[in-house]
Amino acid sequence: MNKLFLLLSILMGAVVLASNYLVQFPIKHYGLQDILTYGAFSYPIAFLITDLANRSYGKEVARKIVYIGFAIGISFTLIFSTNFTDLISIRIAVGSGTAFLVAQLLDVQIFDKLRKKQWFIAPLTSSIIGSTIDTFLFFSISFYGTGIPWITLSLGDLMVKILVALMMLIPPKKLPLEKSGKNEIGPVSKWIGSLTKTPLKVIMVTIIVSVPMFIGFQQLEVGFDQRDNFDTSVPVVQDFLTISDEFQSSPSPLYAVLEGDVISQEGRLLYDEVVSSLEQNSKVTGLPIGIWSVLEESRTSNPELDTLMLSLDGDQSSWLDLEQWLLSEAGRNISSGTLNSKASQTVISFQAATLDWQATADFESELSEFLKVFVI
Repeated sequence: MNKLFLLLSILMGAVVLASNYLVQFPIKHYGLQDILTYGAFSYPIAFLITDLANRSYGKEVARKIVYIGFAIGISFTLIFSTNFTDLISIRIAVGSGTAFLVAQLLDVQIFDKLRKKQWFIAPLTSSIIGSTIDTFLFFSISFYGTGIPWITLSLGDLMVKILVALMMLIPPKKLPLEKSGKNEIGPVSKWIGSLTKTPLKVIMVTIIVSVPMFIGFQQLEVGFDQRDNFDTSVPVVQDFLTISDEFQSSPSPLYAVLEGDVISQEGRLLYDEVVSSLEQNSKVTGLPIGIWSVLEESRTSNPELDTLMLSLDGDQSSWLDLEQWLLSEAGRNISSGTLNSKASQTVISFQAATLDWQATADFESELSEFLKVFVI
């Protein structure tokens, strides 16, 4: 049992590690980039490993393999693949760990409850339910709100996982005795078989094989350029790309949040500095919009607001009067979109000259570092 237990634990860790990487890469063939990733083909093996352990040694041993596999997989993921400055990378690590533990432990429990029924019922039911829970937990935690089509990707992954799970249940065809007797064991097979007698060698071989894989994975880049999803032969798509290229605007705005004493003389000066800096940035298109631009536009049709803004001077009380009005019911009709309910934060919206997800993420990181010099 010790040798098989060790082997299954190592395999579980390798499967988790490989799946965590492969799930980041959509299959960009035959129009499958929005519905399928490479991770869908490797992850079902984890359920097979759990079910084999459960069938052979019971649920307690299966749980231990889940925990060991999780520890191996998540450790290597955090060390070799997680970029702690990239929110997506962190979310993938958290989503992977959460989905794996919940789904695998559920799989163990369901399999154990159904193990006395027909042989295929327990692995089939536990794998389908576990795969469903795992898929939607992972994709929702990792990619919700990122612009990545995580719902269609999760559905595509789930269909493949179920298909692979069904294929793994197909009983192997037994070879006739006379055919099987003719098979000769080669030197490579003998060497691999001898490794099972020395678990330390298995660990060393696994590490040696895994290191080049980890290094190679570091060279992979995740990109979700929306242009890849467009059929450029369609006239309306051609028009859209022409407008995008000529006018250089992102499909959705980016936001900068300023915190502190927003409605004050110092806050107004800081706001003007940030807006001016954004306007001078070559990657920013159009005019940034924030609380003070909204107020300047609204004062022309709101006499009360106009009076309050005309009275602004070096006296702090005039700024407090404006702040109190902006937080009142009448003022919130104007300020709610750019000023929070405590007047301690204001948001400035603007657009960046890119459609590429990775380029937008890089620009956001550069801009965050740049805006750190502005403090209210």
